[in-house]
Amino acid sequence: MRVKVDELQASLLSSPLPQPLRRPVQGGQVTIYKRDCLLVRARTNQGQVGYGVGVPSPNVAQLINRNLRAAVVGLNPGNLPGLRRKVFQRRSRYPGLVQAFAAVEMALLDLQGQIAGCPLSEVLGGRVRGRVRIYASGGVYLDGEESVREAGLWAGSGFAACKLALGRSPRQDLQTVHALREAFPPPWGIMVDARAWRGERYGLEEAARLLRELAPSRLEWIEDPVAPEATGALRQSLKDCPVPISGGGNESSLEGWLKLARMDWPDLLQLDVLHLGGLVDGYRALREVRPLGRRVAIGRLSTPLEAAALAQLASCFGADLVAWMEWPQYSGEGRSGTYPFRLAEQMLHTPLWIDQGELIVPEAPGLGVKVNEAVIRRFPYRTGPCSSFQSTAP
Repeated sequence: MRVKVDELQASLLSSPLPQPLRRPVQGGQVTIYKRDCLLVRARTNQGQVGYGVGVPSPNVAQLINRNLRAAVVGLNPGNLPGLRRKVFQRRSRYPGLVQAFAAVEMALLDLQGQIAGCPLSEVLGGRVRGRVRIYASGGVYLDGEESVREAGLWAGSGFAACKLALGRSPRQDLQTVHALREAFPPPWGIMVDARAWRGERYGLEEAARLLRELAPSRLEWIEDPVAPEATGALRQSLKDCPVPISGGGNESSLEGWLKLARMDWPDLLQLDVLHLGGLVDGYRALREVRPLGRRVAIGRLSTPLEAAALAQLASCFGADLVAWMEWPQYSGEGRSGTYPFRLAEQMLHTPLWIDQGELIVPEAPGLGVKVNEAVIRRFPYRTGPCSSFQSTAP
């Protein structure tokens, strides 16, 4: 009997916080209400089930359930080139279609691996390593004391690096990083997500001054300290930038990301695989930039299922190219993080294995993990924003 997909379903899910989390930032306050997730389930007529995750948007979920389902059902899960032609020849300009395709593609790749009896990395192009270096990501607008406490708990969980989201104020951000570095000297790695510096919050001169003052802390990188179009001006004002700058996570297309990769900056590239086109396009992009000597960090993760998929991709390349992968760290029983994300905590039947700051890439067929489908029932979607910003400016 020919293998074909006979069912495809995208479920938009929500994991509300027990109480809204309010954090002070420059010029106001950020309030976090919930975290959303998009889970895709594809089943074959022979009973295999594959899973994918994607950008958690009602539009993306609708595109999958109303548009892509008709193209996928009845298709051999190995015929991704045919599906790509079928989808994009007629609908290439639909907003969100690239992200919808990426989520469905992951589920079909999971099926391909299960049918072939091999991990997804072998479907993509072949595994060259079984461990991927990761950093804990979860410090949102912390002060120095909070960041030291969180990092101490992450270190106790086996991490050797962390990323903080700064933006409380230039003075407080500087104090936070200095306190963290004093408590955790090198080789502990510190990354800074500086997206909150952009726009009207921190100006170009403030960002440049902060970079100079942060140089003694020996950071791994600062991510997006200014808008992409202002990066050149920032580098010019600093001449020789004292802190590595990472970028690329805000690119809206794979072509734009590859164009950035061919330049001599930023120092490290952020790759948001599921936003730019999916695992197959991610593999092609990494293969294309490998001869350029660039270093890449795979980021913008939210759940362990994404981590399992992106670790399969990262394992196809050496650490000289894919240097880091993000690991979202949420609070929960026995774990420290900025806020809880119970859906992510319950998504897999067996947690992924972290050893000495590295994620052990699963070796079982497909994604190599067992998804707990009970999350679809336990975490129904709730309308409304995940967070909001309230200005205190006069």
